[in-house]
Amino acid sequence: MSVLRWSVADADRMARRLAVLRRCGAWVDKAVVRPGFTEPERRAQRYVAREAVQAGLHAWVDAAGNLLVRRAVGDVGDMRDAGAAAAGHASLVAGQVPGCAAAGRGNHLPGQLASDATGPIPRLILGAHLDTPPGGDRFGGAHGVVAALEVLQVVAESAGDRDLACEPVLVVFANSAGALFPHPGWGAKAVLGSVEREPADRFGTPLRHPLHQAGGDLDALDSAAWPVPPAAWLGIEVDRCGELDGSAGLGIVAGFQGRASFEIRAGARGGPVDLAVSESLAAVAAAEHGSVTLGRLILPSDEVLALVELCDPSPATLAAVQNIAARVGSPVVVRSVLTADPVDADTALAKLLAEAADLQSLPHTPITTRAGGDAQLFAAAVPAVPTGTLLLPATGDRVAGPCLTAAVEVLLQVTRTVVGLR
Repeated sequence: MSVLRWSVADADRMARRLAVLRRCGAWVDKAVVRPGFTEPERRAQRYVAREAVQAGLHAWVDAAGNLLVRRAVGDVGDMRDAGAAAAGHASLVAGQVPGCAAAGRGNHLPGQLASDATGPIPRLILGAHLDTPPGGDRFGGAHGVVAALEVLQVVAESAGDRDLACEPVLVVFANSAGALFPHPGWGAKAVLGSVEREPADRFGTPLRHPLHQAGGDLDALDSAAWPVPPAAWLGIEVDRCGELDGSAGLGIVAGFQGRASFEIRAGARGGPVDLAVSESLAAVAAAEHGSVTLGRLILPSDEVLALVELCDPSPATLAAVQNIAARVGSPVVVRSVLTADPVDADTALAKLLAEAADLQSLPHTPITTRAGGDAQLFAAAVPAVPTGTLLLPATGDRVAGPCLTAAVEVLLQVTRTVVGLR
């Protein structure tokens, strides 16, 4: 299988969409603050849904709050689950976005695959998210969403109502980062069929109502799981952590680093416990060559919640974090939020991405990254979902427009190859 050159991405359209998404969320120190299951994320989702429907695509929300977009053709996804439809989880498009009633209301679910004589039609996930990590983020996943929507729109315009070997579906995963609700990867885990049933946020507020506001339904979570695994995953991430050398061009993800995330609830803000926790975390960071990412939230009680992520941590480092309470000598609660083992990306998709980058004369390098948590979950699933991910270099608080456009051209050409559009 080889990639064919096919350059039709609309740079101006992507720039306009990015500009709107950057305004969906509070700004703190040049960072967008858009936690999952909050109004800023819902506003961003509504905008993406409206753009999709105006482009002639079909958009809906599953029971887990994921926004899904696909071509609006024929019987793709027309097999309906009457029980899930009766549950009536609201669409972000129907009823909430003026002029977008064509999307329907909760009765087209991602797991309901159209069939032909040979069985279910496989689906390609174009994966992205709109929420930001703890403390906010300069990019907020918006580049990945805009890129995936552009790819899907161009494919739909080019394919018309033709049958494809693999149906592309944009999935904007809910609560990917877990900033407010400490369940990172929530939407991806729902698609994979493994989420908690009664989650609450860090302040004890149950998820049920915020999920309902997002168009989901906690009582219908099973309907968000795809009974047939996706055929593959393609997506774009932004290099938030300086993993790419400035001269390296695009990164083609060869694998995902192992990760472990913790919450450490410490004493009053600025007090001795807070300072002792900071010193303990600094010691852990030094032992791990600076692999600790630390964010902070101030709780209503004036306590500090330290949010810690370790990359490829050793058993000794994990033990050191768990023993912070003993080292501080004061009441401190340490809670493990997420662990993820290292996993490889798909070599065949990486090769296609590299070939497409070569056609664009783009420099690129293989990289093992800490970005792409949702893709990592799919790559580690059983059975594994082949994943292909591009990592975009960033300068300051921006990704250069030509770089995004070039990366979208790469993703578009590989998508065209995977879905069999010639």
